[in-house]
Amino acid sequence: KTSHLSRPRARLTAMTPRFAWLLVACALATGSAGGARVNPLAGRSLLELRPGVSRESKTSLGDWMADDADVLYPRTLHSVVLPGTHDSGAYWLTKQTMPDAHFPPPWATAAIAVAEKLGIPVDKVITNWALTQGGDVSAQLHAGYRYLDIRAGWNGTKWCVHHAEVGVPVSFVLSQLRRFLEKHKGEFVVVQVSHLDGTPSEEETRALKTTIAEVLRGVLLPRAVDVDGNCSLNFTIGEMVSMNHRALVVFGDGDYGEKDLSSKKRKAKQSDARRRRRLSVAAPVASQRLGGYR
Repeated sequence: KTSHLSRPRARLTAMTPRFAWLLVACALATGSAGGARVNPLAGRSLLELRPGVSRESKTSLGDWMADDADVLYPRTLHSVVLPGTHDSGAYWLTKQTMPDAHFPPPWATAAIAVAEKLGIPVDKVITNWALTQGGDVSAQLHAGYRYLDIRAGWNGTKWCVHHAEVGVPVSFVLSQLRRFLEKHKGEFVVVQVSHLDGTPSEEETRALKTTIAEVLRGVLLPRAVDVDGNCSLNFTIGEMVSMNHRALVVFGDGDYGEKDLSSKKRKAKQSDARRRRRLSVAAPVASQRLGGYR
């Protein structure tokens, strides 16, 4: 006999095919994510958005932290909230799905099944939902964003950003960040690296650490710990800028939760944790909260 507690789950299961058909239809109708969204700030000038800054500075947001140095520089990262982008690297995606990723969820599995039944290429369904940004990382930084959410995965040959599908190499994203910081000397950027999918080996994980350290050499904030061995971020933004330590790279779990983890997934999660501990040699580890971000 089916208990009353299982009936909602049964109804959800019965609705899944209908939802999947609707999802496929919506994905095909919306096209790319960048073209489907309306900018909520469209029509508003930078003059209107930043009334307290000089007219000359309002033509760009590439140097807004330097422009607002009197307010920002005396503060530590603990006392500020930085504007950031979600899945910052998912502005361009290939048709290749990330190997051994925590994807697809049940709703996506149903949508993929419907797409295959209709003879629709799976990437036409996934890509339209996986794209999150309308501009590359350089454009995001010049638009004023100072927190980058980088999902790094091993695609079998190199580290790439990913969001269900594989995107550009992580080294390309880091190079864009490096060029931005070289041009904008008064800016500070936090980068979170997470979702380390693709089951990389220890050697491949060390390669990611090396890539980060080499590309951001000279601007990467060195790891600092207090007397208890915890990550210490007590420098003010102004002090870090003056030392040219203007990129903080942190590692985190992303949104991979503990619920419904099978034995295989638990092992993968434990492996992720070990990789993050190894990566902590290169940069501070993000178990520490930074202005609302992890």
